[in-house]
Amino acid sequence: EFRRVLFRSRIDDAAVAADLTRAEAVLARVRAAPSPYPVRLPFGEGWRAPSVHRALAAWRPDVRIVQWSRHAADWDIARRCASSADVEREATKASDELTRSSGLAGAILLAHDRPIDVDHPLAAAAYIAFIEQVLDNLRIAGVRVVPLEIK
Repeated sequence: EFRRVLFRSRIDDAAVAADLTRAEAVLARVRAAPSPYPVRLPFGEGWRAPSVHRALAAWRPDVRIVQWSRHAADWDIARRCASSADVEREATKASDELTRSSGLAGAILLAHDRPIDVDHPLAAAAYIAFIEQVLDNLRIAGVRVVPLEIK
């Protein structure tokens, strides 16, 4: 829903707030709400739109938009796999792209546990293989994974 609202020419602040409130209700079951409150906008879109900032601030004054600095189109790994034999190869290619050594210090890496718009029988295996390979690559490169600190 948030994606649909975000791409309209006039963003409805109430609809954005309602979407965020529903998402937070789900998240609140497993963790306390952070403050400042990080928000990753769908597809990284809308961060330049004053209406998006107004809608977010109206919902929670402590919202901070978080953008990533690298992604590897991991949502598309499963679609490139015709069999389980393809999963490891495609996950390795995507993880190698994401974790190439230059510019890793301080990077925010975008990865998905399972994109909502991918319906593929190998999706779960692809995302598990991808994340495992990303973590291995980072460990080998001597990169420490740390929680995002928002000020």
